[in-house]
Amino acid sequence: MEMKAKLNFDAEEKLKEFGFSFERQSTVKDTYFKNETGILKVTEDEGKLVLTNFIKTSSGFESDSTEIDSAIKKEIEKEFEADAVIEKGMKFYKKENLTAQINIIPGLGKYLTVQGREDEVKKVFEFLKINKFELKGFNELIKFQ
Repeated sequence: MEMKAKLNFDAEEKLKEFGFSFERQSTVKDTYFKNETGILKVTEDEGKLVLTNFIKTSSGFESDSTEIDSAIKKEIEKEFEADAVIEKGMKFYKKENLTAQINIIPGLGKYLTVQGREDEVKKVFEFLKINKFELKGFNELIKFQ
């Protein structure tokens, strides 16, 4: 499960208090594509390409990701219309089976995304005292900036 929330405080120290370890920082380019069943996203990060299929659920997003090559990316670009392209800074954190990213998006601000088992993800947000979640993808949010 994945949950996302806009940040209005410095969450980095709180993530570390919860037990997350900082892994790395990167500039990432996400290209979103419309399709019949949800949203496809191709992420370019440090020379790697990752395809993610997002399906909206009542409590967040379910996603499935796989690494792809440039030939598959070109096929996706031919098959689907690009909805948005977002370049953002990201800070990556890890704790056992949980991953967290702080996304720094020009024009939108900072967002926290946490992925893992639903009960564990909810505990992170409870610890951070975050109770307002963002169900829209960054591709939707960027259109309203």
